[in-house]
Amino acid sequence: MSVLDIQAKKRQLTVGYRLVEERAPTSMHAAYFVMEAVLTGKWFDMVDGAPQQFVGSKRFQGIGKTTRDAKFKSAESALVKLKSMMPGIAYTPGVIPENWMKWVRSNFARGVPEYKLCSMLTTKGFHPARNSGLMQHLIASAELKKELERDEEFMGMNLGHDGDGIVVDTLEAYLDNKLRMGFDGAVLVEVMASFGFPPEKNPSLIQRLRRNEVSAGSQLAPAAIIEAKRPRCRDFFQACEEGSLFEVKLYLHAGMPADASEEVVGGTRRTGLMLAAQNGNLKICRALLRAGAPPSHADTLGRTALHLAASKGHVEVIKLLVHDFEADVHVIDGQHNTPLHLAAKHAQRDAVHELMCIEEDYTRQVLTEKLPVNDSYKLSELIKQAWEHFPPVKLHKSLKPRFYKDWLFEAVWWTFDKFDVNKRRYVTEPNQRILEYVLERFDPDPDAGFFSGKRGEEVWTNTIEMLEHLEVLVHACIRCAACHQVNKLVRTAVHEACFENIVDSHGPTIDCMVNLHGCNMLFKDMYGNRAYDELVIARNRPGTPSGTSLREQLLTEGRDELIEARAKEEAEKERLATMKRRDETLRQAIFDGLELDRSGWEMVRSVSQPKHKLPPYQVYVDPDSGNQIFCRMAVTTAAEMKELQASQGGGLGADTGGDEENKKTPEEERLEQLEKAERKKARAKKRKAKRKRSMLAGQQALEFQSKFGGGNANALPPPVPSAVEAASDDDESDGSDSDSDSDSDSD
Repeated sequence: MSVLDIQAKKRQLTVGYRLVEERAPTSMHAAYFVMEAVLTGKWFDMVDGAPQQFVGSKRFQGIGKTTRDAKFKSAESALVKLKSMMPGIAYTPGVIPENWMKWVRSNFARGVPEYKLCSMLTTKGFHPARNSGLMQHLIASAELKKELERDEEFMGMNLGHDGDGIVVDTLEAYLDNKLRMGFDGAVLVEVMASFGFPPEKNPSLIQRLRRNEVSAGSQLAPAAIIEAKRPRCRDFFQACEEGSLFEVKLYLHAGMPADASEEVVGGTRRTGLMLAAQNGNLKICRALLRAGAPPSHADTLGRTALHLAASKGHVEVIKLLVHDFEADVHVIDGQHNTPLHLAAKHAQRDAVHELMCIEEDYTRQVLTEKLPVNDSYKLSELIKQAWEHFPPVKLHKSLKPRFYKDWLFEAVWWTFDKFDVNKRRYVTEPNQRILEYVLERFDPDPDAGFFSGKRGEEVWTNTIEMLEHLEVLVHACIRCAACHQVNKLVRTAVHEACFENIVDSHGPTIDCMVNLHGCNMLFKDMYGNRAYDELVIARNRPGTPSGTSLREQLLTEGRDELIEARAKEEAEKERLATMKRRDETLRQAIFDGLELDRSGWEMVRSVSQPKHKLPPYQVYVDPDSGNQIFCRMAVTTAAEMKELQASQGGGLGADTGGDEENKKTPEEERLEQLEKAERKKARAKKRKAKRKRSMLAGQQALEFQSKFGGGNANALPPPVPSAVEAASDDDESDGSDSDSDSDSDSD
């Protein structure tokens, strides 16, 4: 049984025993017990000629006269079955005997895919993923095979033993690249020999490969190519870090756990998913997540793959983790930093924008109840339950039921605890500072409350009078907490960006958070510093502020004055350039002016200033050149027509030399019609005024007779128009008669 426990532990299996049957004694046999050994864990079976992996249990029974004997028999049966099904359990994980190595090489030479070979080894109980030599051999062989399929002359030599052994540049570059990637030179020698490379024809190359040395020509390459790295053998984690999808998939087929971790520099253990997310290898992340790698797994610093992707600004990896595999955007590390904190700290503006959009979208769906946070109740129902729960618990029965504002933080936490565990990732945990900010800014009824206590010692107690007001405050807490989560230093993401700013290095990130997403700049950290204070605080680093607000203000004013002076210089240069262009345009216009058409001259006249009249012309002056422009006057009124006639030495009909000379022009006819219309309008106006005066006089006469008539000798006659009014009436009538006589045809 101890041997079975050891072998099961190697295979990550759990062993259990149970009594299946107890057979009563008979006349022929004594009592017997049937025990069953149950092995639970990950198994590999062949299904339709292909290895399949499943998690389950397998049972092995044993019979004995006692339960102890039956246990031994069941354990022995399990060991025999395991050894027959999985011969690899007899070896240390990662050790593959030579006969199985030959089996792998021979099957690969016959064309069996490398991933299928790894899966077969796994079903037999081996751990090929832990054998670096085998994995490097399979990877290098598969890649060299692809190169030869693409170019038969890739190795550039006769693969038979009669060749001269000269290595071409393509093969030399291939070998140097593999050595830099961490492949063992001895493995590369075996791979080349399997493809027919004659090692005895080029002993210097073989010796160099066995010493893991690159070629002399490669040593002269740029430093960026041969940068110094710590010695490291090519493995699964290096493939995840560098983005080799083929190698990662092969390791997964070879039984490498998707959540396997290694110790990196600094003693931090990180999984392959973390390394891939940190380097932005989207395809590697997707393959590992589909293989079962948990996105919530954290390293020794408490940072998940989402933390690392956000700190490097890999937006596509963030979308993959959050949208496709439901990673928690509010997860915190050892210092209570969220992914948003790290993205803001490292000035990753796009990552900050994406994370804040995700948080705002979650918050919007929760508040509108499109995203349920509890399988049994809606958010509004949970708030109503809190409204009904606290007064009976907090107050004495003799007191009037009220909801005190001092309970608000408790009520928000009570509501948050009612969320389903898997739904809490959509909402940020509330904190006291957010609550104080919400009460200060979003309280719908800040004056609600009552006085309590003895007379002269009354104390004002703030209350929430309506359920709707409690809903407003809870919604505001959830909404404001989404983008204002704090770390151990009580700093928000805006604090982190402002603290790490060096010569406006974090300007776009701060602008995105404050102006685009409305983050509050007035929150204070545990030292009482606002985000703006972090910008000017002294940090004793090059490029950081001096630490005094007055000095920073003076420097800012100096920069503003310098910018204003430079702006004036640029404006003056632009003005001089504009004047130069205008002078050139005017000089060109002098030559082109005689060729202008009527529309061109009309445009010139519209931008010129009128100076004086010289009938029949109007004189204009060009403000730029000072040139005078003569334009014929446009006649629109009778006065302008008379002025034009006077300037021409007489009326339009002064000459009566003949019918052609007495014939009126269209302009004269139009002017005459205008004059007739004006006279007609004036006559109508005068007649209307005269009728109004006569009606007024008759009305006054009637009133006088009704008041003073009936034999009253002292009654005076009604007032009559004065001489001036009569004269004006006569003049008006004479004018009207004369107009009517002269315009009888038109009337």
